[in-house]
Amino acid sequence: MNTPVPFQTTKPDISALRARYPSLAELLHGKFADKPNVYEFPQGTVVSWELLQGKPKNPTYGRVPPGKYEFPTSHTEEVTVLEGDLEARIGDATCRAGPLQKITAPPNTILRLDVKEGPVHYFCEYR
Repeated sequence: MNTPVPFQTTKPDISALRARYPSLAELLHGKFADKPNVYEFPQGTVVSWELLQGKPKNPTYGRVPPGKYEFPTSHTEEVTVLEGDLEARIGDATCRAGPLQKITAPPNTILRLDVKEGPVHYFCEYR
């Protein structure tokens, strides 16, 4: 197991996120879960905090370290990059995304992310 990063051990402050990302303020309501989701990969640990809003599938705020990752989708996933840059591949389509750019992955696909420099922080909505 990798050593926990501060993002993994410190619950995000929703007020600070609203102030830092005013264009997303209307989406940043509710409270974060007490514990994060932690995904261990050989190249690093991906951490996401579920934002409890009473939805069937709550949004998440997360951090992806440098490396290549694959995530299966069960919902439409709208990922807004908050900090950093990444390359995303869905099927044969590839795109780059930087701060406040969005990537949408349909359900039942594999979302492939390549973070060359990092980490990347993101906000993901599930539809």
